[in-house]
Parts: sequence; structure tokens; C-alpha cells
Amino acid sequence: ENAAAAARERIAAAEAQIAELRPQTEARRNALDEERFALVRKQQQLELFERELAEIRTQIASLTAQIDAREREKNALFVQIASLGEQAENARSRAAQLAETLAEAAKILAAQRAEHAQLEAANEEFEKTLAAEREALRGNEAQLAALDVRLAEENSQRNFIAEKVAAEYRLDVAALDWKHNLRAANEAPAKRASLSELEDDAENPAPAKTENAAGTEIQAPDWPEILREIAALRERLAAMGAVNHTAIDEYSALRERHNFLKLQADDLWNSKNELVKAIDEINAVSQQLFAETFEKIRQNFAFTFNRLFHGGESDLRLVQSDDVLESGIEIIARPPGTKLRNISLLSGGQRTMTAVALLFAIYMVKPSPFCVLDELDAPLDDANVGRFTEIVREFTRFSQFLVVTHNKRTVSAAGTIYGATMQERGVTQLLSMRYNAENEPPSDGNAPRGNYDAPSKKFDLAR
Repeated sequence: ENAAAAARERIAAAEAQIAELRPQTEARRNALDEERFALVRKQQQLELFERELAEIRTQIASLTAQIDAREREKNALFVQIASLGEQAENARSRAAQLAETLAEAAKILAAQRAEHAQLEAANEEFEKTLAAEREALRGNEAQLAALDVRLAEENSQRNFIAEKVAAEYRLDVAALDWKHNLRAANEAPAKRASLSELEDDAENPAPAKTENAAGTEIQAPDWPEILREIAALRERLAAMGAVNHTAIDEYSALRERHNFLKLQADDLWNSKNELVKAIDEINAVSQQLFAETFEKIRQNFAFTFNRLFHGGESDLRLVQSDDVLESGIEIIARPPGTKLRNISLLSGGQRTMTAVALLFAIYMVKPSPFCVLDELDAPLDDANVGRFTEIVREFTRFSQFLVVTHNKRTVSAAGTIYGATMQERGVTQLLSMRYNAENEPPSDGNAPRGNYDAPSKKFDLAR
């Protein structure tokens, strides 16, 4: 008991001492925390100072390089100044030489000016003499112009006479011996006929009678009729023009060109007919394929719309049924509890879900190894995001999906997440994380139905 009492006293004394030391401990702990905080702050300041020191060192290195460059420029300028000084001395000496040359040139110029004045006086006298000659020249030129006009008239008249002789008498004037004809024209005729007789003969030509060897009378030719026929024949010959000796060659060339163009035209028509036939076949096949594909997408759209909205009705209609290739497509959607209406009358979330349904309906007809969706779930609420992720998870049995999103529920449904972070300012780091490995795709009973052609290859994006 004494030992216990002594122990109790010691414990009480120790507790009293502890109580006395506790404030000191708290104070020291607080001081230690403050020191640690100050140390962290100083470390941050030290890092900041080190970065500033590195920047200052960089600036010092840059300034040192600039100083070296300025020194090199200064040395180059000194060399250039020395060179310019030498050039200035050379220019001064050259200027002195040019001054001497200029003085000599001034003397020569004065002499040339005096000579020029003498030449000007002589030129004035020559101009006075030349004026009279110019007046005479103008008179001669006027006479020459008149003679040229007369010569032109004579040439025109000569050409007209030559053309008339050639047209009427078929004679070449250049080949005629005009001197002999002129001498013959100056000779007196054997019998002179009066003008009245010639006019009477011309107005009333009497048919002349001749006798043949047997003594019978022969009727003379009807010269007026013959002259009229000759005139008519001359007009026809004049209308025909000159004989084209190259007509046969031109006809052969034109015939060859006609045959070539005809062959080319036949080839073009055959090509056109073949192209029209090919276009008709392509249009027929395109219409058939479009109709088949449109019917598959229409059925798949009804299925995907029902899966996303858990009910409702949807349909695709052609605006013009006559030409399906030129027809527009009208999308009809009726979510549960609403009337059948056009997609433009739906709300934003309903339109997005309808678009998702149509997208997956088309994807079922023409699938691919992987698909990229860029923030398709942005306008959706949590319930619709759940339906969206559910149908995407079903389609991952056949394709891989790369979804760009900020929605947490969509991220939680993924198998692998890729992201970019900036832990330090200006430094971007790419991260990847694989999770939900134990979540398997839905069974075949929940697999999407319809006209779905699975791709033959699947890519592992996470690898």
C-alpha cells in the first residue's frame, strides 16, 4: 500500500508535470508546424528563385551572345570606317583630278560654243536658201500627185478595157499586136458605107440569099437570134466564173474528212448508247439496292427506337416514291405517351435519342470494326444516358466504340478510359486506365436484332 501510495504520488506528480509540459508541447508543435510551413514556403520560393535564376542565366547567355555579336559588329564597323576613310581619300584625289579636267573641258566648251555660233549663222543662211527649194519641191510634189491620179485613172480604164475584151471576145490584150492593129485601123476600107445604111441594115436586116453549087437558094442564118444566143451563152459563162482546176482534189479531201467525221460520229453515238444503257442499269441496280437497304434500315430503326425509348413507334417515309434516288426521307417518331409527329417537333433530348436510334439502325446494316462517337450524349439526361450506354454496350459485341464524352455515367460504362491532364503548367500528360474488366457484353438474348452484318475483324484500341 505504501508503494502504491508512493506510486500514486509519483503518477500525480508526473501528471502535473505532463499538464505543465503539454502547453509547451502544443506550442512547440505549433512552432514546428509553422517552421514546416515556412520551410515549404521557402522551398517553393527556392524553386521559384531557381526557375528565375535559370531564366536569368538564360537571359545572361542571350545577352552575352548579343554582346559578342555587337562586338563583332563593332569590329566590322571599325574595318568599314577604315575602308571608307581610304575611299574618301581616293575620292578627294579623284575630285582634284576631275576639277582639273573640268577646267580644261570648260576651255574646250568655250571654243566649241564659238564654233557653234559660226555654224548657227551659216545654218541660217542655208535655211533661207533651202526655203526656196522647198517651195519648188512642194510644187513638184503637187504636179506628181496630179500625174499619179491621172496614171491611176488610166490604169483603171486600161484594166476595165482589158477585162471587157477578155469577157466579150475571149482575147488576152497583153498578147495582141496593138501596133499592127492600129496600122490596120488607119487603112481605108474597101467600100465605105454610110451611117444611114448601117442603121437601116441593123433595124431591118434582110435575109440574104445564097446559092449552092446546084443553083438552089439557101436561107441565110438569122444573125440577130444568133447574137442573142451568143449573149446568153456569154452571160452563162460569166456566171460560172473561172474554172476551178483543184475541185477534184478538194472533193477528195472533203470526202475523206466526211468519211472520218462520219466514223467518229458513229463511234460517239454508239458510245452514247452504251453509256445510256450502263446508266439505266446502274440506276436500276441502285434503286433496287436502295429499296432493300432502306427497308432494312426502316425495320432496324423501329427496333432501336423501341429499345431506346422502351416503347413508342417510329417510321421512315420517302417524300417522292416515283424516283427513290432523288427522293427525300421523312423521319416520323412517336415516343411513348405522345402523338405521331415529325422529328422537328420533338424536344432536344428526344431528337438526340431518335438520331441515335437511326444511327445504330444504319450501323446494323453496314457495320465497321470500330466506331467513334463525339459527345453524342451531351444533351441527354441521366435516364437517357443510361439507355444510350446500354445500347452501346450491346453493340460492343460486334464492334469497338471510341466515345468522346464528359458525362460520368458514360465514362463509368466504358472498359478503358483515355484522358489528358496538365498537372504542371504547360505540360500535358496522356493517361489511360482499363477497368470494368469483369463486365462482359450482354448475352445473345439481349443482342441487337435485325439486319446486322458483323465485321470480320475487331481492333483492340487499348493495346
